[in-house]
Amino acid sequence: MLGRDTVAGVACSFLVTYYREFVKEKEVVGLVELYGESSLITYAGYNEETTVVAQGRHEIAQHLGKMDDALGRRKVEVRFADFTPLPGGCIHIVCQGILYLRGQRRAFFQVFVLAPTQYRTNTYHIAIDYFRVMVVEVEQIPEDSIIMTPAQVAQHLLEEHERRKRMEESREQLRRQQAAAEALRLQQLEEAARRKEFHQTRGEQEPRHGRHERQNNGTRNDGYGNNTSNRRDRVEWNDDRRGDRTDMRTLIRNEGSVSRNNRPERAERNNGRYDERNERNGERRWERHDGMRGEGTTT
Repeated sequence: MLGRDTVAGVACSFLVTYYREFVKEKEVVGLVELYGESSLITYAGYNEETTVVAQGRHEIAQHLGKMDDALGRRKVEVRFADFTPLPGGCIHIVCQGILYLRGQRRAFFQVFVLAPTQYRTNTYHIAIDYFRVMVVEVEQIPEDSIIMTPAQVAQHLLEEHERRKRMEESREQLRRQQAAAEALRLQQLEEAARRKEFHQTRGEQEPRHGRHERQNNGTRNDGYGNNTSNRRDRVEWNDDRRGDRTDMRTLIRNEGSVSRNNRPERAERNNGRYDERNERNGERRWERHDGMRGEGTTT
């Protein structure tokens, strides 16, 4: 007997070829060529006790022509297929499926026996074909239902497609708006964090700047790099080491009221003031004849 893989390959190839020719309307020639001169067909409809039997290629062709006219336009769906090897190189195939007709669905059961063709290697023909319709399902339309023409069905499908497309666009737009709102919220949070950090840094720097300003206000630069007060900014001249110095401009102004041209008297008064100041200071500097400096006291 044939091996399992060989049987599976032959059975699958045969089923594809047979049902492709079976669904062709008004073309039974290709289907007839699959049978041999001594092939046998047994056909039985739904709930039919007597079967139709055709043997030989000529009778099989007539039977297939009548069946084609009775079925009309059709489609086939194979649900199950089983295959086993038989003695003599034959193959046994059992199929179950659905036969779709206009307004009807017919479940069918079909059995094939494939036999090798003489004088042709790796070639098989249908030796036995058994076909029976198991169940007939008639399409029933309720009385209150709406019957739509093919054009109306197409229009309804188009409108349904447009409606779903609009819904999808609305959902996509909503997703984009939510994403934009989330991005704006994150941006605002980042901006608030930067402002908070800026204010904190500025608050830490203001005390240091205040201390520097107070120090700078308390001291003045004398132009020589020392933080001392500028002598040119002094309002009064007071030197304790030299005693109180009379304002010469006041004396001159007062004396000028008497006589501005009395120069000898003014010189005498100035010399007297200088002598009084020197006596109050007490100590005098003198210079020796030899060029050395020394200290002396006046009496």
